[in-house]
Amino acid sequence: MAEAKKLFFGLCLAAVIGSSFQLLFADEEFQINKIISHRPAANQYVFDYAKLLKYSRENKEESLRFFKEKYGVEMFIVTIPDLSGQDILGVASEMFDKWNIGRELGGKGILVLLSDQEKLIKVEVGLGAEGVFTDLFCGYIERKQLKPYFENNQVDFGLAATMEEFISRAEGKLTDEQIKEKMQGALSFGAGIKKEVKIGELKEKPVLSEPGYPAQPTPEALVSKWLEELKSCGNASAFSTMYTEESRILWRYSPAMSKELCQDMYNRYSRPREIKEQGDYAAALFPGATKEGPIFMKKSPFGWQLDVLSTSKWVRYDFNNEWYLGGSNHPYAFAFNNNEYKKRFHDYDYYDDFGRFSNITGDYDNNILLLQGKLNRNPDDIETIIALAELFFDLGVAKESVPLLQKAMELAPRDPRPYRYLGLINRDTFCSEQTALKYLKKYVELAPHDPFGYRYVAVTYWRMAGVKGNSATYKDAAGYMKKYTEISGDLVYGYKRIGYFLFKAQDFSGAKSYFQKVLQIASDNAYALEMLNKINNKNALNE
Repeated sequence: MAEAKKLFFGLCLAAVIGSSFQLLFADEEFQINKIISHRPAANQYVFDYAKLLKYSRENKEESLRFFKEKYGVEMFIVTIPDLSGQDILGVASEMFDKWNIGRELGGKGILVLLSDQEKLIKVEVGLGAEGVFTDLFCGYIERKQLKPYFENNQVDFGLAATMEEFISRAEGKLTDEQIKEKMQGALSFGAGIKKEVKIGELKEKPVLSEPGYPAQPTPEALVSKWLEELKSCGNASAFSTMYTEESRILWRYSPAMSKELCQDMYNRYSRPREIKEQGDYAAALFPGATKEGPIFMKKSPFGWQLDVLSTSKWVRYDFNNEWYLGGSNHPYAFAFNNNEYKKRFHDYDYYDDFGRFSNITGDYDNNILLLQGKLNRNPDDIETIIALAELFFDLGVAKESVPLLQKAMELAPRDPRPYRYLGLINRDTFCSEQTALKYLKKYVELAPHDPFGYRYVAVTYWRMAGVKGNSATYKDAAGYMKKYTEISGDLVYGYKRIGYFLFKAQDFSGAKSYFQKVLQIASDNAYALEMLNKINNKNALNE
């Protein structure tokens, strides 16, 4: 099955974080004329001189490499602190020319330039790409993707959403007629985006009264109420029992959605759906939809509520921004048993090592306030710092967890826990595997007897191998999974994973031996039988 990662939309922001590890690519000091004069680094596509993309650089580098490899278009993202008195149109044009963007690809190049002080954006498109990325398309990008996100202080999400549209356009899935319908006559002024766009302006989040958006008696009623909220763009998520307590906290630490974004989501999800329900859990699925992922719902004493936290953990997006389910170790797996949805399971349970680390399992608001109060009285209390970071980690609020973990690392550099959480945040929330690997290897060094440390590293290597297609990286994954299996005694899981990694590394003999070990323990294991059948078929073809 194809490897996949959540890269473009969804919740993936990719980060290079932590005070003890340096950025993968180090920018030189910003001097605009020097920067314009030549491309600073040959194998780099993101240059964040304005530090606007601190949570997305590594991921966006990977995204732009993928875009070039798949579509033959060279794209750059450059942020600068200011224009030093120059005009952004001239800066972008000169930079595009002197950097030779897209020249080796027949003029198929794109430059996205952002200037922080002046709050200006310019997208420059090469002649070889203008036939696809037209004036009409650029006008759509400006008003329907970039501007709404920037107005909500969501630069990372805005660029991710823009990449989604560039991919759709490159694949011919976004036609001129569709753009015209969405734009309703609004156009850009030329081949690029030349209009000033405000970056980082926060909108005040409105507080709606509870009676408008309560929990609902049925899952179908809940989806309808959610669409009603989107249509009105009420942004009631943080204050309404229509959402689980965990989800309300997650929303509370997120920027409010603009009217444009609300309308876009409303249009996308106002389509035929089916509800699958089992006990206290339900999922809304959209037949035939590849980009509109499922909606998870949970029943509570209040009624049916939207479970955004579980959705963010388990519904992931691949390079084409098509959704898939990353694992099955959760209460919503029952909804994906038929043929149409079963194919959207990816690699069985390799995503099933999401941990819940905090011992706090409810009354989250009061517990957050309690822990914050303790820190106000004693800012260097390492156990309180870790406890609050763990709680934010479990609730998916990475932006609150990360600075706490960084401080914990400074106060107690030999404490393994901050490295574990920072590694998992980079891997699972930010999709920054290289950075995650540094943290997780440090965790293994400091906590060598915890088998899960080796498993975390193994899964990280696996995801890296899925992108690079590197057999050596799969073997690294197998090596760490062997150590996990040895310490944990979790033989069936471990042998299956080792066998799979060796299979992907083209070591069919080694893979076969591990799947046979699985069958010695569990003779009817369907996965081991399936993989042995694949290996035997490959061997038969080579004879």
